[in-house]
Amino acid sequence: MHTLSRLFLIPGLVALIGAGCTPPPPDAPVTPGTVQNPAPPTAETAQNGCNHPYLPLKQGYEVQYRSNNPDLRGYTMRVANDGPNVANLSYSTADTFVAHVVRCADGALSEDSYLDLSQFFVRSNSDVRVVARRMEGALLPRDLRVGSRWSARFEGAAETAQAGGVRSEVKVEGIKEAVATETVTTAAGSFPNALKVKATYVIKTKMLAPAVMDLPEIRFEGTEWWAPGKGLVKSVSGVAGQSIDVEAARIQTP
Repeated sequence: MHTLSRLFLIPGLVALIGAGCTPPPPDAPVTPGTVQNPAPPTAETAQNGCNHPYLPLKQGYEVQYRSNNPDLRGYTMRVANDGPNVANLSYSTADTFVAHVVRCADGALSEDSYLDLSQFFVRSNSDVRVVARRMEGALLPRDLRVGSRWSARFEGAAETAQAGGVRSEVKVEGIKEAVATETVTTAAGSFPNALKVKATYVIKTKMLAPAVMDLPEIRFEGTEWWAPGKGLVKSVSGVAGQSIDVEAARIQTP
């Protein structure tokens, strides 16, 4: 798989994006950073601070994830500390640690840093460094329910550590929509009324060195399941013929 493609296969708290390479059907445009919600408002309204109904970012919250892909090691996400407007998260394996920041405003959650979990792959290209230049849009909107539709955008630069290595500009645009509620079962248990979210992502990469060129656009889809009070419990993703299913193996709530 292309290195830069793999870097974005798991985004966002957690970053778990995309499934398949089939272009999705045309849909109404969504301005990046906006949230579209249908009426009537029968939503799960976000609580104070970072304690979202579908992602309880309070100190003591911890989720252990495992994958069906042998290249992806199991990892643990935990809230290191939280406050009225921010939650500091850590993602870790036995020998790797990645910090991440989520902002909380008006009941919505947004990411304040780039979440690079590429180091958790067994055959990782850990010499690739990604720097975020611009991030906008919601991780989870305030009034989240079936029919909610929201978007996010990431712009950054990627480069390898070696002298004379590869340098690129990367843009990722994503649209997500909550399409249903259903029961989903993982190693951590059975979760009724989990919100099923469909995601569509487009990755545009411009190579800057050693040659200047636009790489082929990558467009793919994925599915996530968010359980009330528990967070992201399952994600199905894939690109270029490789599948990555990630599920919660253990969940600890405050």
